[in-house]
Amino acid sequence: MCVNGCGVDWILSFPVIHSSYISVTNGTKTGYKASTLMSGGGSLVLQGHGDVHGPGGQDIIMDNGTPVLVYHYYNAAGTNVLGINKLDFSSGWPVVV
Repeated sequence: MCVNGCGVDWILSFPVIHSSYISVTNGTKTGYKASTLMSGGGSLVLQGHGDVHGPGGQDIIMDNGTPVLVYHYYNAAGTNVLGINKLDFSSGWPVVV
C-alpha cells in the first residue's frame, strides 16, 4: 500500500500469513539503513509484542493532520482486535507512537 506521509511516498508491505510484523520502505526501494529490498531491506514499523500477535491488514488514515496506523491483530485469547496508533515521521521514517 502506498501512502504519502510528510511529502514522501511510503510503501507498507503486507505480511504473509503467519508473520508477525509490519514493515515499511520508501519509494527508492531501500530500507532505513539503505539496504535494498532485493537483499531483504525494509524497516519494521510494528511487530508482535506482549499481547499483540500477528499485526497486519494495515492502512494509514489522517486524523486532523496526524498520520494514524490502523491494523488488526490477535490477543492472547485469540480474539481479533483493532489496533490504532499514531505515526511519528520526525526521524524521516514512520515510528509507532
